[in-house]
Amino acid sequence: MIKKSFRFPTTLLYKQTQVLSVRKLYLLKITLLTHKDVLKLPVEDMARKRVFKLPIIPVNTEFAKRFSTYMKTIVYNNFTKILCLRNLSLREVKTKITKELMDWTYDRTELFIRHLL
Repeated sequence: MIKKSFRFPTTLLYKQTQVLSVRKLYLLKITLLTHKDVLKLPVEDMARKRVFKLPIIPVNTEFAKRFSTYMKTIVYNNFTKILCLRNLSLREVKTKITKELMDWTYDRTELFIRHLL
């Protein structure tokens, strides 16, 4: 297909083909799932909040903190700090986050994920 050698660096391959890595894809998908729920919220609830932040589900164990039901609100809240996602459609959120994630390096992605834990 691309005719690259077997030992071609994965990060360069992702960059050339404009494909997100697995970590970045996880961040994108979990944010889109959360944004679907946000779009179902009543409009007056969103309009009243000056700082838009979803409430985080309380958990008791470190094991439970690794589940997507807990992580999705934290990931979404952190993306809303970086990008304004409040009144966007699902397609607009997807393109905006994809453009942002394409510019991130591996270290930046890992820093973002470690900051969540």
